[in-house]
Amino acid sequence: MAGLRHGDDEGPGGAARPVRRVLVATDFSEGAAVALRRAFGIAGRHGAGVTVVHVVPRGLADELAEAADRELRRLVRDAPAPADTALVTGAVGSVIASEVERHQADLVVVGAHGAHWLRGAFLGSTAELVVEVSPVPVLLVKGGDTPEYSTVLSAVDASSRSFRAAQLGLALTRGTRYVLAHAVTILGENLLRLNGADDHAIDELRGGQLAPARAEVERLAEDLTPAPSDILVEPGRPEEVISRLAARHGADLVVVGVEQGAKLRRALIGSVSRHAMRGAPCDVLVVPVD
Repeated sequence: MAGLRHGDDEGPGGAARPVRRVLVATDFSEGAAVALRRAFGIAGRHGAGVTVVHVVPRGLADELAEAADRELRRLVRDAPAPADTALVTGAVGSVIASEVERHQADLVVVGAHGAHWLRGAFLGSTAELVVEVSPVPVLLVKGGDTPEYSTVLSAVDASSRSFRAAQLGLALTRGTRYVLAHAVTILGENLLRLNGADDHAIDELRGGQLAPARAEVERLAEDLTPAPSDILVEPGRPEEVISRLAARHGADLVVVGVEQGAKLRRALIGSVSRHAMRGAPCDVLVVPVD
């Protein structure tokens, strides 16, 4: 399979090829409309087609299903990229996974604030269900109509898997400035503070753990194409550091990885994925890797 999937169809140096089919889920809400515009923008830059999917619950009255079908067709009328529609019945998570395979999609796009979601809530939401089951990257669109991403922050740990997620994210945002962010939980810092250590002692402890971490991240980053604009290695809990760095550096997209086929609680970089989807001040691309 081409696009953001990886494997036999990867380009030179392991870089994923551009997307060819974007699947965007809509519930006809304002948040879904923003996601649809983002999907068409991505498709246009990659020369890809778009499939707009609406999932209806079982037992919905025929006239309501017909109204949903008419609305789907309206959404793709005069679309800026080749587009088709799919009106499907069933549970959102399993339906989206099936539609990804049926349409050979390389990317799923969903709004982070659909019509039926509690404001500010994420865990247990439709988006989480989609991320949990999707075999391809899922882009959570939180808002904003900027035509292109300007700064991408890729969250990585010290494993090659997280760097594969970063590389796959680059396929979506080619030509965009991006930075790598790695957080280090400093072992022993709390104990030092409890024992009255001064700032110099804390800085020495941090330096002793940050230096080898940076060296490892820089080593793994050598295989990324293109090279990152910057590598950020900072002390703190990853789930807190990533969102903070995204805000500080004006990122409009955060890229995180999750183990392919795993539940979110087994996220590749701990709970970073969950926290990014909840707290990042920008869109989030969740990339499944094995």
